[in-house]
Amino acid sequence: MLTIAPILFKSIDRYKHIIYVAVAIRMAIEILQYNTSLGVFDIDDIILSLTGSLIGFSLYKKFIK
Repeated sequence: MLTIAPILFKSIDRYKHIIYVAVAIRMAIEILQYNTSLGVFDIDDIILSLTGSLIGFSLYKKFIK
């Protein structure tokens, strides 16, 4: 999901930007799940999403740029 962010927004070009965006989006999803009782707030989901985003961004920087 976030590996397309650097393509859409040229200002997202560093790892810290990806970390901020990934954590913000995943936190919003987790809070929405918790508030609607459709899921459970789980820190593992945030960590795994962040890891996947960083791997995707690394591949983007290696192959696309």
